[in-house]
Parts: sequence; C-alpha cells; structure tokens
Amino acid sequence: SGGVSGTTDFAGLIDIDAGADSRLRLYNSTTQIGQLQATASEMRVAAVGSFPLVLHTAGSEKVRIDASGNVGIGTASPLASLHTAGTARSPAAAILV
Repeated sequence: SGGVSGTTDFAGLIDIDAGADSRLRLYNSTTQIGQLQATASEMRVAAVGSFPLVLHTAGSEKVRIDASGNVGIGTASPLASLHTAGTARSPAAAILV
C-alpha cells in the first residue's frame, strides 16, 4: 500500500512488483477507468466497467473496443464485432460484409 505522486518534471522509471499478479490501476478522480496487469502467463491492458479501450496515434483515435466487445477501426461507434470505416483488405482470407 503506497502511492506515486504526480510531478511536472518526473524523468524516472516506475517499477511495480507485486509478485505474480502486478497491477497498475488508473483513475479519473475516484473512478477506476483502466488497468495494466502482468500475470504469470500474460500482459493485460484493460478498460474497466463500461469504458471503451481506445488506441490513438498521430493525435487521433484509430481503434476502439467498446464494452460489448465490438471493434471499430476508423470509427468511434462500432456496430458489429468488426466495423471498419473505409477499405478493408485481406490478401489470404475472404471478408464477409
């Protein structure tokens, strides 16, 4: 039970070792939004509750996984298990629309 305080000039490493199940929980005020977790067999990145997991690159959203498991590429509102906005390409397998 400890804490890490925020600072504007922090340039060090954060090392969390809680044994076989280490977690870094991320909060927005008092609500847990997500966590990073290292187990004995996998590394997990998780959004908690109904929050989506969103990947950004070059300053904008590229991929979103919503709370129901729908994945959106190029869309912030995926309507199916895999929802792409734009062209989808698969050289080896058929894509059913």
